[in-house]
Amino acid sequence: AVPKPFFGTPEISVKIEDYINLPNMEELIENLIPKTFLKRSGGQIYISIENENPMISMFPPLILIDDIPVYDMEVFLAIPP
Repeated sequence: AVPKPFFGTPEISVKIEDYINLPNMEELIENLIPKTFLKRSGGQIYISIENENPMISMFPPLILIDDIPVYDMEVFLAIPP
């Protein structure tokens, strides 16, 4: 049996192989991940998640790739989809 991740069961899971190839992560986020937006402020780029709970927007989202956290948005957006 596969162990359950420490963060629980995700509400949304997107398998990009189920969709057309997109040229970069920015387009992937904007077109495939519901309620998720890229925002720019003061030369920085960040991800915003639309949610009924205002506490969600107080903290940056946890981005995991193969269960490994990614904190640098520039690095994350440079990864080929």
